[in-house]
Amino acid sequence: MPKKDVSFSRRTFLGGSALALASGTISMPFVRTARAQAATFKAGVITSLSGENISGGNLTKNGYDLWAEAANEKGGVEVGG
Repeated sequence: MPKKDVSFSRRTFLGGSALALASGTISMPFVRTARAQAATFKAGVITSLSGENISGGNLTKNGYDLWAEAANEKGGVEVGG
């Protein structure tokens, strides 16, 4: 079976590139980005509240509680759930 001579000219390459770029540009308005649906977020932490590391765990919990109180005083974080 004889080999086919396949070659690309500069014009063919640039035409194909322009077509690919144009089709990508035209379709861009239809691409949706992920956005948060609500102005809420959940924060969590894993810490030890019993056992050998109870003091470190309690310090961590107290720090998060202090942060939650300060944020809620400014109008804003619902903690729980």
